[in-house]
Amino acid sequence: MDLAFGDIGAVMRLLAASQVVLFAIVVLRAGLPARTKALVALLAVGVLSYLFLPLAAGRVAQPVIVAAGFASNTVPALLFVLAWEFFEDAAPAPGVWAVLVLTIVGAVWLVAAPDNRLALTTVQVLKLGVAAAGLWLVWRGHGVDLVDERRRLRRLFLGGVGVLVVTVVLAELVAQWQVPAALEALGMALIFVFVVAVNVAFLTLEPGLLMLTQIAAPLPAAQAADDPLVAELERLLREERLYADHDLRIGQVAERLRVPEYRLRKTINGRLGHRNFNRYVNGYRIEEAAARLRSDAHLPVLTIALDVGFRSISSFNAAFREMHGCTPTEYRAIHG
Repeated sequence: MDLAFGDIGAVMRLLAASQVVLFAIVVLRAGLPARTKALVALLAVGVLSYLFLPLAAGRVAQPVIVAAGFASNTVPALLFVLAWEFFEDAAPAPGVWAVLVLTIVGAVWLVAAPDNRLALTTVQVLKLGVAAAGLWLVWRGHGVDLVDERRRLRRLFLGGVGVLVVTVVLAELVAQWQVPAALEALGMALIFVFVVAVNVAFLTLEPGLLMLTQIAAPLPAAQAADDPLVAELERLLREERLYADHDLRIGQVAERLRVPEYRLRKTINGRLGHRNFNRYVNGYRIEEAAARLRSDAHLPVLTIALDVGFRSISSFNAAFREMHGCTPTEYRAIHG
């Protein structure tokens, strides 16, 4: 029975590998940034290494086996960085690259000590943590994402990667890398199904695939103002200061405007060029904060931050620096 499951697992590995190659071709042919293409290429190499590693034992030279083992252990970190690339609009934070470097260090350690149980366990736990962090990254932005294509891919990423990476890593960790043939065949089948689903999604998105990493150009102000929904949205935000509510959600704004939430998302994204609701609202918050920093030299920065809708001084400082290139205190010193 193990032999039969082993054969099924091998076939599933080959089928999954063919879909990984197709995925890489689709993304690499799209007009995406070079960094995105490089990440996808590295991810494809890592996944293919993971798929072919058991089949290559005894058939290829040991250095190739070692290189493939190293590449396969970087997959969770590459998925995390790629998730940031696709789903976050801000430049990667230093912590994003730190995650990748830490995983690479762990993979190198594992290559240097392949039979060391401490190394094996530590790297598996690290990979599980990185996978969980990637899932959290994708989940946290779902409610504020204004790009329909990305929202659909978020759900696919959460479901697919959540099941696959966590299941594979946990199975290897619990089974001490002696995974039963039946469970391995099931895992390979799941990978195959998931990659097929990803390919269908990406092929369906063409040419909308570019929307994942490119900011939509907003309509000219005059044309945007001609839209009654845009005008009423602007009135609510400016005159009623809805942005001062630090718990403001796009659903609440849609209720006030008496329009479906999906229509409001499409309007803010398609007509105003914004991809993230929180960043859009922060623009109004920072605008008022900057005016108050200029006009009142004695009002504490924290008071201003809380009054315009930020939860903390740290989030206010980060958003302010992103927009003005300096901290609120530095801005006040220059313009006060």
